[in-house]
Parts: sequence; C-alpha cells; structure tokens
Amino acid sequence: MSANMSKIARLVLRSVVSAVFLYAAFVKLTHPYTFASYGYSSAFAIVVGIAEICGAIGLWIPKVARYAAIGLAIIMVGAIYTMLHIREPRQGVVPAVVLFALTRLAMK
Repeated sequence: MSANMSKIARLVLRSVVSAVFLYAAFVKLTHPYTFASYGYSSAFAIVVGIAEICGAIGLWIPKVARYAAIGLAIIMVGAIYTMLHIREPRQGVVPAVVLFALTRLAMK
C-alpha cells in the first residue's frame, strides 16, 4: 500500500473510531441510568462518557493519540467483560470486540 493510501486509511479509521465513541458518549451522558441494567451506577456512566469524549478527541492530537487509543481500548475491554459477565448474547459482544480491534489499529 502506498504511503498516501496508508494515510487515508488511518484517517478513515480514526474518523470511524472517533465517531463511534462520540456517539456512545452522547448516549451515556443523555441516558446514564441505562448503566443500571449492567449493574453500574449513573455516575459511572457519566465518567465513562466523559472518558470516551476525551479519547475520541485525543485520537486527533498527535502527541496523545496513542494514549487516547490505549484508554479507549481499556474502555472496550471493560465493555467486553461486562457483556460476557451479564451473559449478553453474541450480538452485544461482537460489536465491542470489533470496536476494540479498530481502536487497537488506531494505536499504530
């Protein structure tokens, strides 16, 4: 793959990961009570939502992009754990695993 195509692919990947995390943060911040169904508090939903916003923004700042991606990956590990712990059907686990993988790719 040419260097130009590689840059475009990274830009698209970063855009997709950022958009998904911003959307997820919006949902958590506007409906924090939904975390109760997973056994977590509304306050925790707000903390995770804020962390997702910071991570999504951080992906665009070269000096912190790697750390932002690591933080988002940690959030996704928590999401995967939660989905498995509450025995969420595979439909809940698979998107979390895919987003974890995309976030991991964004670290490069």
